Amino acid sequence: MDYKIIILTPTAERVRARYTGSLVELLFYFMRTRIGDGEQSVSYGILESSGICSARERMVADHMAKDWTHVCFIDDDMGFAPDTLHILASRHKPIVGVNYPHRVPGMGFTAVNVDGKGRIETNAESTGIEPCAYTGFGFCLIERSVFEQTEKPWFYLAYDKKADRYSTEDAWFCMQTRRAKIPWYVDHDASKGITHIGPCEFDWRDV
Repeated sequence: MDYKIIILTPTAERVRARYTGSLVELLFYFMRTRIGDGEQSVSYGILESSGICSARERMVADHMAKDWTHVCFIDDDMGFAPDTLHILASRHKPIVGVNYPHRVPGMGFTAVNVDGKGRIETNAESTGIEPCAYTGFGFCLIERSVFEQTEKPWFYLAYDKKADRYSTEDAWFCMQTRRAKIPWYVDHDASKGITHIGPCEFDWRDV
């Protein structure tokens, strides 16, 4: 299997130093460590925008004419282990992301149970991958076929009248992939190398 991966980061001009350091280490690791026997390459794109949905949509759309197999979204407030991308790629799933705590203490993890009710927890005993509704896009690997099988817009802030609030763009993307019967997975092993940077750095042990 080929791994021609595009790493994409939308930003509002607040790229954290921890993100930058993690990205450099990941790229060095990627260049010297094989995922499989196929072709392996990585490229990078970053887009400054005040609109997260339009940034994600534009970055993916602008790259559709290019030769790539996977998009890896990494947010600019994430820290991550050098082998995080390799762990996700080794799962051979259409969508696989990491579980990480929200940046506000007490709000729990980002990954949602496959039935859409409640959050998935990553703890010391958690390992492997688990089906989920979505993980968030903090660090998420998506096969090209997912975008080819779903309709645009891929990312959208929809208004939920019942809840009286807007959804997030990952929730909309989840709805699109569910319609196309594309499963989403959370990777507990990769999640243990992740930090979410807010007032301080939060990792899986802080929930």
